[in-house]
Amino acid sequence: MKAPGVVKSVGNGLSKAWPWITGLFAKTKYMGKSFESSGKSVQLGVDPRTLNPTKDLSTLNPTRVQNAVKYGGDKTIIVDRKGNVLDGHHRLQDAINTGKSVDIQIGHN
Repeated sequence: MKAPGVVKSVGNGLSKAWPWITGLFAKTKYMGKSFESSGKSVQLGVDPRTLNPTKDLSTLNPTRVQNAVKYGGDKTIIVDRKGNVLDGHHRLQDAINTGKSVDIQIGHN
């Protein structure tokens, strides 16, 4: 299957291929809104990229990320008033990977 817009020549052809190339990087669109530090204590549909993980997400075990969603996918992610994630890093990573918004709760119950 030939990729749309790809041409054999270099230079001028790149401008024809550019929309297809940028489309690769724009696959994931988040439908969520930004985290609001002065907002309500429970916020629904938040863009996960607006939160601050307190763990290195690249070190999370992919199986545990999948299991966190499978067994606790609808739980809120717990953050502090600055948007620092206190609990829910695996669910956060999955949301970033899949382009889904998340529900957050500021502080613990």
